[in-house]
Amino acid sequence: MSILGNRVRRIEDPDLLLGRGSFLADLENPLLEGALHIAFVRSWFAHGEILGIDTEEALAMPGVVGVFTAADVDLVLPRPGGARAPRTMARPWLATGRVRFVGEPVALVVAETAAQAQDAVEAVWVDIDPLAAVVGIDAGFSDEVLLFPEAGTNRNSLMDDGWAEWADGEPAADGDPFWQGCDLVVRGRVENQRVAGVSIEGRASAAAFADGRLHQWISSQNVHGARAVVTAAHDLEDADVRVVTPDVGGGFGPKINPSPEDVLVGWVARRLARPTIWVETRTENLTAQSQGRGHSHDFAIGGTRDGRILAVELDIRADAGAYPLLGAFLPHFTRLMAAGVYDIERVRTRAESTVTNAVPTEAYRGAGRPEATATIERAVDMFAAECALDPVEVRRTNLIPPFGSPHSTAAGATYDCGDFAKALDAALEAADYEALRAEQAERRRSGATRLLGIGVSTYVEITGAGVTKEWGKVSVSADDSLPGGVAVEVLTGSSPHGQGLHTALAMIVSERLGVPIGAVRVAHGDTDVVAEGMGTMGSRSLQMGGSAVNEMAGRVLER
Repeated sequence: MSILGNRVRRIEDPDLLLGRGSFLADLENPLLEGALHIAFVRSWFAHGEILGIDTEEALAMPGVVGVFTAADVDLVLPRPGGARAPRTMARPWLATGRVRFVGEPVALVVAETAAQAQDAVEAVWVDIDPLAAVVGIDAGFSDEVLLFPEAGTNRNSLMDDGWAEWADGEPAADGDPFWQGCDLVVRGRVENQRVAGVSIEGRASAAAFADGRLHQWISSQNVHGARAVVTAAHDLEDADVRVVTPDVGGGFGPKINPSPEDVLVGWVARRLARPTIWVETRTENLTAQSQGRGHSHDFAIGGTRDGRILAVELDIRADAGAYPLLGAFLPHFTRLMAAGVYDIERVRTRAESTVTNAVPTEAYRGAGRPEATATIERAVDMFAAECALDPVEVRRTNLIPPFGSPHSTAAGATYDCGDFAKALDAALEAADYEALRAEQAERRRSGATRLLGIGVSTYVEITGAGVTKEWGKVSVSADDSLPGGVAVEVLTGSSPHGQGLHTALAMIVSERLGVPIGAVRVAHGDTDVVAEGMGTMGSRSLQMGGSAVNEMAGRVLER
């Protein structure tokens, strides 16, 4: 009997349940003995000019080894992460000249203990002249207050289909061919609010400079990507930097890219020639870690009175926060998924990002794709209501017919295969949709004080988008102490942080090689051990990482 499709005990859980996990806050490594502790001085203003930083009192406190500001940091400045965002909007490692969000690091304190470092943080005085804060997307796009005066605007990362050439009225009034054949056009707005990742383990980093190499441990979803950022910042070669990701207590997107704090931990280790460690508090995590979402969508949906959707228009305005990082690029995925699961003839989209005085946005659980679903599903509901039709029947009318070869939508996405009507029917049957509608109608008819609301939504997403390769290695050796007398080592460039990836990969190898799952050991997260990798993001770990391991197991079997 195949192990695939059957319930197995997760192989990574015993160590975690018995307290043998190796998380960064209690990491044990000889290179980290006697590590100095780092704490960050953070802005308490959303927006303001830095007039001066007084570190004298902090430097005189017990255990303090150093206090550093932006003027001390000689790292290479990164480029903005948005699509065509101006260089002037690049985020500094420590706030330079101006603070742009509450919690932005302004200085860092290094001390012998974590308590001494935190006490000294309170003694650093940062003189800030407050400026008017840009709060919310509308304020950002108004350009009334500029976060980067040298840029001349808060806007950045424009992506469109020639939107500026489009007419902006009702189809009957302006003759816009985009709305050709539409009996009605319904317009609306969907706000997708900011969210915080709040992984059970916050951000944390440790570093040591030894034997001419920078060794760094980062709670990360992408160990090789972290090395690339650290290497570029220090202007070093890959061989000069080793990054290790130990057990990670959740990521959800904010840990895809190392934060400025992570990079500065390594910089201090090199500067002082002593190991360093930083573990953020929950307050810091909620105040200063990147957040997700932050979209405002204006949409229009047009079609015929019998429920056929012919055209959808989507204008995406994204809140990048104080600096245009990955969050300024993610509307690209929102545009790709604008049609959802529907066979819509015409789709046009536009996306633009603005900076505001909030924490920068980056990826978070689905990263741009759930935002598209929220909007198209709300639009379909409003369209169905305007047509006085059941929202399920409108969906059924417009679903892409079953397909077994790639299908491209008018939004530019390509789906590999699907039978969306079958999936919808299965969900309706499981929920007993007809009975729910009958109960809803009866409550309304009888004047009941407690009514019944029914929500319907369909969902599909591109997985592995833009990150479509992964590295894997499988090796087999004799070991009489293990079941079957063999030991199988699996190396993966992906990065587990709670999703059961070790077990999934072990199941694949067990099935392919015919060995017990207990004979399989999975390793990850060390750039000295795993040659390359793309990490965990975009719902890709099993799809890409599992495929790589499956192929390597097949090559072993052939030998």
